[in-house]
Order: sequence, then structure tokens, then C-alpha cells
Amino acid sequence: MSTAIIYTRPTDAMTNDDFHTRRDGEPLGHEPQIGERIRYAMRHTAWDVNGTRVEEGTDAQGPWSEPVIVADIFIATNTGNLTYRLHSARGGDSWITLDWWICEPAPLDGTLF
Repeated sequence: MSTAIIYTRPTDAMTNDDFHTRRDGEPLGHEPQIGERIRYAMRHTAWDVNGTRVEEGTDAQGPWSEPVIVADIFIATNTGNLTYRLHSARGGDSWITLDWWICEPAPLDGTLF
């Protein structure tokens, strides 16, 4: 009979969440406004296992979303975070916070694609 191996993370070790969230003092990036057409990607800041930024001033960005329209900006009651409700052309909604996501304008002329 084998015993399962259970990994216990040291309290000061980095978690997966630490690689995606904005650190205190980091800029938010583009701050979208209601009615604006944007696209967004999960924040993947390059940190090493000691919590030191690997490359100063850069964020490696996850895959970009399809263009969406900012439908609402509000403070989430469950987290207290400034949250953006986004509406896609396919009719679905998504919600992001700038601590986890990076945004950029997505003009209709397609210059960013």
C-alpha cells in the first residue's frame, strides 16, 4: 500500500495567485470607461520564487480576449474591489478587476490586431 505524497507550501512561498495579481505600487495600466471598446488579458507578471520582479517594467500578458464593451463599473460587494462588467458581441458578460487583468483599447479600425 502506497502513501500519498502531500505538498505543503511554506507560508512565505509564492502561490499561483501571486503571479497574477498586481503588487502594491504597480500601475493599473489602461483604466477603461463605460461604453469603451477594449480587450483584456490576465496579468502574468514575471516574479521569481523569492517574490522579486524578474524583468523590471514589464508584464507578460496572457492571451487577449475578443473585443468587449465596458457595460458597468462598480465596487464588488463581496471583495470591495473596483470591478468592470464587460459585454461581448456574442451576448455574454464577464467581470474583471485591474488587479488581475490588463486592459487596452480595441478600436473598431482593428489597428491593434
